[in-house]
Amino acid sequence: MRRSRFTEDEIETWLSDADAGASIEDICRAAHISTRTFYRWREKYGLLPAKAMRNLVRLEEENRALRQTIELTGTAQRTRPIASAETWRDSAAAPPGGSRSTRTSSAYRNCRSH
Repeated sequence: MRRSRFTEDEIETWLSDADAGASIEDICRAAHISTRTFYRWREKYGLLPAKAMRNLVRLEEENRALRQTIELTGTAQRTRPIASAETWRDSAAAPPGGSRSTRTSSAYRNCRSH
């Protein structure tokens, strides 16, 4: 996710200026941003106090870092071969009585039946 060119303080200032009655077009022109960006910020941060807004930005950055870590970990796990159900069924011990069922059972049930 791309980082903003603007700090939370700048965004907060522009949003509070608009709430105070300044023209949104004038704010956008002075800040060199589009009106769409301004309204997106207002939707995202509009009702949050400054401390909550900083906390939200910090949490978003932390989530982004965690997602990248998970993606890297998930990629490494997907490269390992996965044993199929047939392989597991063939290697399992035969049930008491000598005949094997085509139905698979859990390891818990296999341990309880012996």
